Amino acid sequence: MSPLKLIGGVAVEKKTSRLKRLQRRFIVCGLTPIMLLFFIFSVVPIIFSIVMSFYNYNGFPGAPFVGLANYKMLFQDPEFLGALKYSSICFSRSSFKYLYFHIFSGID
Repeated sequence: MSPLKLIGGVAVEKKTSRLKRLQRRFIVCGLTPIMLLFFIFSVVPIIFSIVMSFYNYNGFPGAPFVGLANYKMLFQDPEFLGALKYSSICFSRSSFKYLYFHIFSGID
């Protein structure tokens, strides 16, 4: 059904041009495979890894559910905390540098 256009107080059916329909069809047909591949190879593995982080997975089926024990062990590890601290410092420095030099000063 075509959209209605109001002309002089009377609703008149406005036909979409053939070119616009072809452009819309091209966009949908062109983006569907890309989005499907992105979902399969990016979103699904991320979700799977988040779910598996709550299990004591060793490569064999039947891994026991451990809940947040993996995260508790992770945040008690001093090596991980050092790496997290260093990564946070690097991220904050690079973010500040980007904000200051590129946005506030207008230098590219």
